[in-house]
Amino acid sequence: MNKQSNIYTVIYIIVLVLLVGTALAVTALSLINRQQSNIKADKMCQILASAEIASDASNAQELYSKYITETVINDKGETIDGKAFGINVAAEVKLPAAERKLPVFIYTTDNGEKKYIL
Repeated sequence: MNKQSNIYTVIYIIVLVLLVGTALAVTALSLINRQQSNIKADKMCQILASAEIASDASNAQELYSKYITETVINDKGETIDGKAFGINVAAEVKLPAAERKLPVFIYTTDNGEKKYIL
């Protein structure tokens, strides 16, 4: 095949795009579990940081389970069923007030004092 022709160039580009696209897709799919665990660890670190507890990804789970408890409230301040950690606050704000589920994280200090993280 003539390497100077337009057909050769188009075929070369198509093959290259398919190879690179496949490599990127495989990489993205193989790393999705790590991405999700990093997002979870980062959220825990941010909640712990708001309670002035220094943490990193390696000890965030341990410190979070030691100091933080969760609850979910509605617009009237009543406790409702649900997992506070999984609530997307940005999406909840767009809902009508009566339908909102809001997370509350309770930080219990070593001396038993409770502080609330909203």
